[in-house]
Amino acid sequence: MAVEVRGLRLSLVFATLQYRVTLTASAPTAGGALLGDMIGAHASMTAEEQLAPPVEAQQQLGAFQTLQPGESATIQGEVQLPLSAIRPLQRGNASLFVPLLRLCLVFDSAEVAPVRRVFTVGLPGDHALAPLRLDKGPMEHRGLLVREVEAARAYPLSWLQPQPAGV
Repeated sequence: MAVEVRGLRLSLVFATLQYRVTLTASAPTAGGALLGDMIGAHASMTAEEQLAPPVEAQQQLGAFQTLQPGESATIQGEVQLPLSAIRPLQRGNASLFVPLLRLCLVFDSAEVAPVRRVFTVGLPGDHALAPLRLDKGPMEHRGLLVREVEAARAYPLSWLQPQPAGV
């Protein structure tokens, strides 16, 4: 799964992230759906709350057909987060936002386990991605980078409702 952030727009009401996800099969891969959402990272939430959302709590972002080795599918679109749902980080007088793009691939075949990946989004920085300022009013951010939060891979996928065996 390759993830590209095309931009992030801060309006008076929403943070809107434009993304492109490219799936490339290394083996025959069942079709399925890409689910996802965006939140703001914050120390007041547990790592599990930030990195392991229940699968059903995420919205469907797109679908993909069965892929043969070497074939790719691209899903692009937007995810929105109400500004009122962001718990800003405070640094001096600055209100900062660290977007987390949380994605999950679910497959049409119960024999294929879902795959979750979480990415932090930010401005290029010296050693890490720099957060986005919320206190500067509406603006459009381009040239953002994404980095996978590999710790999210350690969390088992959770479901709000029990799932049939094999899912």
